[in-house]
Amino acid sequence: MTSMDDLKRILGFDPQRLAADADRLFAGVREVYEADAGAVASAASEDGRLRVEYAAGEGVRALDIDPRAMRMPAADLAATLLALIRRARAEAEESGRARAAELLAADGSVFGERERAQIGDRLRNATGALQADLRSADQLLATLRASLDRR
Repeated sequence: MTSMDDLKRILGFDPQRLAADADRLFAGVREVYEADAGAVASAASEDGRLRVEYAAGEGVRALDIDPRAMRMPAADLAATLLALIRRARAEAEESGRARAAELLAADGSVFGERERAQIGDRLRNATGALQADLRSADQLLATLRASLDRR
């Protein structure tokens, strides 16, 4: 028997499998985060003279202003740019949420119902095995105490 087999027997579960499950969980969380942070959208004015590119993880990434747009009154230019930024941000955030929703289960968790059931089963099995080992150890200690008390 290898030391890993001994460890599995003592713990009542496979630590390598637990580590692989944890890796999968964290990879899923990272993928959801990256999907949200990597969402990019752009918005342009009706005349095409102003364009904003917005990334959910960075904010405004690009701002293109045609020189002719500089002829607009400053208040109108500022208001138009702010409206474009808000529109691009809303689109980027919605895109990120939609991508995250594709990656997540319907209830928003990283694992689906089947995976959660499997994890629950593994935890119950591991707990059961550990409890059985503790009962065995308790019985052994009781036997040793009784044996020592007789001496």
